[in-house]
Amino acid sequence: MAGRVAGLLVLCLVFATAVQVIRAQMLLDQYRQCFKDCHDSCETEGNGNTFCEMKCDGDCMAKETAASFCKPKLYLSSEAEETR
Repeated sequence: MAGRVAGLLVLCLVFATAVQVIRAQMLLDQYRQCFKDCHDSCETEGNGNTFCEMKCDGDCMAKETAASFCKPKLYLSSEAEETR
């Protein structure tokens, strides 16, 4: 019985890790696209490479952070419905 519980725990950990890796890859792809677009437009405006890298890194990180804070949490909406 203990072996089955341990096996189930390991399976859950592997699944959770896989989901997090996929999510991290999606966020990285979004960041890369944001950075590329920002950097290209910044350089066409005549700014230097270092300035553009720092500006775009800050801008894209701010967008990513704001997006993660602004997403509605599913558990919050279901708790609100239960209290009604």
